[in-house]
Amino acid sequence: MLVIVSTSSTDRYRHNTISLLAQPIGSTVQFRYSEQLLPDKIIKAVQENKLKGSLALVGHIEKRDGICPIYPIRQVELKQAYQHGSTYSFEFIMGGFTYCEEPQNLADELAKEHDPSSEKIVPNIDKNDPNKTVKGFFIFEAQDFQFDNHVKFTKSLIDWEKISNQLYKLKIFNNEPYFFTVVGLEKGQKVRSDVQECSQWPSQIVSDKLYNLLIYVYHPLKDNWTVINEHLKLESNFLIHPINPKDLLIDSPYDLRRWPFKFIPTTTVHNEFGWFKIGPQKKNDGGDKGDEFEWSFAMDLKLKIRRLRIFVSIVIPAIALAIPGISLILLKSDDDIKNMSWFGEIGDPGVIKFGLSFLVLASTTIASIASLYGIKRSI
Repeated sequence: MLVIVSTSSTDRYRHNTISLLAQPIGSTVQFRYSEQLLPDKIIKAVQENKLKGSLALVGHIEKRDGICPIYPIRQVELKQAYQHGSTYSFEFIMGGFTYCEEPQNLADELAKEHDPSSEKIVPNIDKNDPNKTVKGFFIFEAQDFQFDNHVKFTKSLIDWEKISNQLYKLKIFNNEPYFFTVVGLEKGQKVRSDVQECSQWPSQIVSDKLYNLLIYVYHPLKDNWTVINEHLKLESNFLIHPINPKDLLIDSPYDLRRWPFKFIPTTTVHNEFGWFKIGPQKKNDGGDKGDEFEWSFAMDLKLKIRRLRIFVSIVIPAIALAIPGISLILLKSDDDIKNMSWFGEIGDPGVIKFGLSFLVLASTTIASIASLYGIKRSI
């Protein structure tokens, strides 16, 4: 298993760490590292495309003299790794949460495993270094390490709260107004009320169906928590028909929020691919909610069209267009059919009527299909 860590030393990296807590199971996340932060073994494995499918533990390290404590947050699966010049990008699929009761002990045990190495792998700080520079690597392999002895792999909201509590106690995170996670996306009006675990993010949803986005909001201070004018913002490249506003007011220290909505397709002829974005809404200088995200993450979605609707959209107009022409053909007498000069001496008039009716229906069906491809739905 790989171990991937961040110091969260800038706003961007801190937001990346918090988003690990927030993203649903099955969504994707990308990390980027410069070459000097990776051991040669990992660089070689990326270049030879040997890391695909590897499992990894992703978390935060606290900058402290000696071996830095490792706070694991998520288990992920490596989807792909790329090299761009002297930098490396790693794309992961989110798994469940990872809770470690003793982060310092986890880091110490990982360091012991690599002691025989000529290079110190696990992030560490020399106590005599006035700059407190983190040494070691931010991605390393711990192939034979017994993580089950130190880490709990879980989907539970209770364990998610424990991870949030751990991070909040660290100076770099103790100004967070709240923590949240996307619990899941459920179809229909009936939503579970006894939610205890996070569920898999769907790869596709059906257009024009009611869905509920479940979001769990939490703050470690619980009833001692005070917050003013905090909102979660939701956005998508799909056309959304929300039942509630597109931003959620966060006014409770612990709450399971349900956001009902429908995705409206922009076309009636093929499936659509897009994203659904969520994140805290940035405040303006006056403290009121602004129009931008403070930080956000996007979840991929395929919007599946309703096949029956397409069938009806083609067949009904085709029949409606064909009925007048077919009626005129059927009302003609057999002599009229025989006297049509362009038929000459052919066949039974009944067969000719049937053939003409079929041609009319076929041509109107083709016309309906052609026109359908030009129809765009709007709201």
